[in-house]
Amino acid sequence: MHRFLILALAAAAITSCADEEQKKPVGPVSTSSQIPWNTPVAGQGGGQFSMLPQNQYRR
Repeated sequence: MHRFLILALAAAAITSCADEEQKKPVGPVSTSSQIPWNTPVAGQGGGQFSMLPQNQYRR
């Protein structure tokens, strides 16, 4: 009985629950443009603090 218990514990210790890494799908590659379509224009971004002057010397 002890041999079976030791064998079962050894088998459980060397097994792994992790699966192989799943490969994520890759989108199509385009050579026409590498620029993202959602780049912010002047005046966009920054939220409520976007109009505050920028402090050059952060204290």
